[in-house]
Amino acid sequence: MHAWMFASEDARTAVDARTAFVEFLRSIGTGDELVYKAELVFGELLGNVVRHAPGPVEISFDLGSGAAILHVIDSGPEFPVTQPHLPDDVLSELGRGLFIVQQLATEVRVERIPDRGNHTIVTL
Repeated sequence: MHAWMFASEDARTAVDARTAFVEFLRSIGTGDELVYKAELVFGELLGNVVRHAPGPVEISFDLGSGAAILHVIDSGPEFPVTQPHLPDDVLSELGRGLFIVQQLATEVRVERIPDRGNHTIVTL
């Protein structure tokens, strides 16, 4: 498992983490399609954390179980994973991220960590 930790308010560190994540995926021979999906999911989840969960964030990637799994741990308020849908207002800039993640993933779960925040688990 490989991990990146930073404060969600630190935009430069977040961008650097995304770049390092993609470099890591390429260094282990990950195919282009998975790199593309994983980078997009990473970016969408990171965007949600920046908007809704200021504070520390930990993102890790695991290939050990035979599946590609992205973990995001944040300190934000609890949120539900609902059926995939776009926002009612097609021009809204909010509400698309989780929909995109759900379309690219085979599974998306959110577990609440008491006294910490959320653990979002995305199987690609």
